[in-house]
Amino acid sequence: MSFEIFTGVHSKKEDIINEFDNYLNSKNNNFFFVYPFSDKNDELLNHLVSELNFKIIDINEQLNNILTIKGNLIHSFNNIIDNLLNESQNSNDKYLIKFNNPILFEPDILEATKKLGEIIWLYNPIFVNESINETFFNYSDYIFILSDDLEESKERIVSEIERII
Repeated sequence: MSFEIFTGVHSKKEDIINEFDNYLNSKNNNFFFVYPFSDKNDELLNHLVSELNFKIIDINEQLNNILTIKGNLIHSFNNIIDNLLNESQNSNDKYLIKFNNPILFEPDILEATKKLGEIIWLYNPIFVNESINETFFNYSDYIFILSDDLEESKERIVSEIERII
């Protein structure tokens, strides 16, 4: 496909062209940011929202609204996913979804999340939890390494997200 893009010579195989077009058209405008909670990460994401005109959804708020003490986590999460799918499919908006509740850092939930958009792990080298780091590494589409300098991280993350949208 790269050859076709750069040379202008197109494949005569319709199925290859259609598959490539379907891939380009299936790109989702949702970005799930997985990270351990911190004020620094929240400030970074709020900056990204303001710079790139994203709508922000905090999964914790949604989860707290529907999860009862006897509630089923997977069922509750699936309800949230269904609501997000309906909302995002009926809109051209880009969504930034904050995903920072440790009870959601389960492989089944992260796998279901991939259906909705790109998972971006905000990796903080200071945060050491091998189990969570391994899970995030395995399920993330992108990894953004945070620096100690918040302003530098703000500039870099805007640049990186602009590149992938």
